[in-house]
Amino acid sequence: MKAACLVISETLSFPYSRESIDIILKDDDCPAFYMIGSDPPVTEIAKSLDKVSPNYILVLISGTGWDSFITDLYRTDIPLIAWFLDDPNTLDYNKRFIHYFHTLYSVEKNAVAIYKRLGHRRAAYLPHGADVNVFHPEQREHSVYQSDICVVGSACTKAAEIIRFLISQTDWRITTVGRGWNEKLTNCSISPRLKLINYWISPRFERYFYSSAKVVLTGFSEEAAIYNAASIPSASPPVELFRAAACGAFQITQRRRETANLFPSAKLSVHAGTKEECLALANLYLADNNKRLLMGEATLREINIEHTLRHRLRTITASP
Repeated sequence: MKAACLVISETLSFPYSRESIDIILKDDDCPAFYMIGSDPPVTEIAKSLDKVSPNYILVLISGTGWDSFITDLYRTDIPLIAWFLDDPNTLDYNKRFIHYFHTLYSVEKNAVAIYKRLGHRRAAYLPHGADVNVFHPEQREHSVYQSDICVVGSACTKAAEIIRFLISQTDWRITTVGRGWNEKLTNCSISPRLKLINYWISPRFERYFYSSAKVVLTGFSEEAAIYNAASIPSASPPVELFRAAACGAFQITQRRRETANLFPSAKLSVHAGTKEECLALANLYLADNNKRLLMGEATLREINIEHTLRHRLRTITASP
């Protein structure tokens, strides 16, 4: 069956690179088209898809604002297969249009349960995967990339609370990378042990921080979202977990049910729910370099065996 892939993102910060998607789908002779923001125009994308004449269209969706275009595609009678990449933050928006899709996947298991309750019979859980073309071990000696504790991503209340606590209780060097940290950490930003990189960085530089940190904190990022009015929690691992793992980083990640299911071995993942647990675990593993490095390497092997972006896309294309 001939397929085409359509990538839709409301902003430039789509979680996977074009190059990686193109490389993976090329083996299946599946061309990919991209609607990032408002570029290119919808009419141009429609013409390109029409030339391909696919039997089905795989749609990777990040953000909102795509309903009118998907409605037009639905009317062509070409089966649409969605992979929702921002659940549960876009759940309220997505659920209004789930019946346009022959099959749908979501990175959030709690969202899948809701889609099924709304009557979609072909909704399934498909977590994020590691984009190993971009994220791989690449340690840097420069001090800007090195830290005892590192958090990468836009600032959020829970992670900021943990950072404040760690700064007050330890002498560790802590780095935050992403927008909004200056505002979230105003009162402790004068500490010489806290490095705030308060802007978006490209994935290439992101991997330097993951690869060079002793401990990476992931998953402590749940904030109120416009399209998640019921505050459905995340039970599934965030994309940052896979990025850090693909760089061989040792992680302390927020305790989530599906993270434990994906990585059940205690040798692969360390989970925390509170700032006190983060402190105790970080203190334990910062004192044991060998164990920390071995766990990072074990998680990297596990990622490459079954948790890459290639694995996820092949899951979809193998069962349209």
